Amino acid sequence: MKKLTPEPGLCVKTKNLQTGSKVFVNVCKSTQIPAPREIDEDELTAIVQSEDPSDYRIPMCLGEPRTETDKSQNLCTVFDVTISSKFYERIRDSLLFRSFLVTVSIEGIEDKYNLQLEKNEWVILKNRQCIGSMVEVEIRKLAKPLVTELPNFIYEEIVPKFRMCKRSIGIATKSLEAEIFLPRVNCRDIVLDVGDDRIKLEAFESDHNHKYVLDVFIPVAIVSERTSARFLVNQKILFVTMPYADMDE
Repeated sequence: MKKLTPEPGLCVKTKNLQTGSKVFVNVCKSTQIPAPREIDEDELTAIVQSEDPSDYRIPMCLGEPRTETDKSQNLCTVFDVTISSKFYERIRDSLLFRSFLVTVSIEGIEDKYNLQLEKNEWVILKNRQCIGSMVEVEIRKLAKPLVTELPNFIYEEIVPKFRMCKRSIGIATKSLEAEIFLPRVNCRDIVLDVGDDRIKLEAFESDHNHKYVLDVFIPVAIVSERTSARFLVNQKILFVTMPYADMDE
C-alpha cells in the first residue's frame, strides 16, 4: 500500500436533493493518478452525444464523505475527488472538460453512496480551492494503462480474446464450443452466464485491476441447461461447451 495526499484544485457546491443540505465536492489533483487518454473538445462533444458516453473514462479517486463547516459555520458534507495533475490542467483551461468532469464526479458519488445530488445547477466557488483539509488516502500499487476509482476500484473493461467453433458429439448431438483466454485470472473470479442465444462473462484480473467483459450473440439455439464449462488453470483458458438443437444449417 502507498499513501496519496491530494492537492487542492477547485471546489464545487451542489446539494443533496433528498435532504436539501449543502454538498461540496473538492476537485483535487495528484501526480500519482494517471491521466485519461488525450482527446480534444470535438472528440469529447461527440462522446457525450453518443449512445455510450462511458467510452471515455477518467481515472479518479472518490474519497469518503466527511462533515465540515461552510463559511457560515453550518454543517455540510464534503467529498474529495482526486484526478491526475496533468488532466487538472486540461479542465482548468476548458469549460467543456470542466463541466464534463464535474458531472462525472457527481454521478460517481451518487452511484457509490446511493445519493441524489443536483447535477444541473452546481456552482464552482470563487477564491476557494477546497472546503476543509485534504485527507490522506491509501492506495495499492497500480498497473498501467489504468482506468480506476480509488480506493474502491472501478476496473477497466477489456474484451478477452476468444474463439468459437461447432463440434459434433456422436451422431445426434452437436455443440458450440467457446475458448476464452483469461490471463492473470483465477477461477473464483469468473462469472459466466449462458442463455439461449448469448454468452456473457465477467472476470477480474487478480493483479492488474482490469475486468474482462464478454457479451456475444450465439448464432444457434443453445440448450442452456446442458451447458458445461471448465477452466484450465495453467493455460488460463475457459472452455464453454454449449449443446444446441440439431437443425438444418
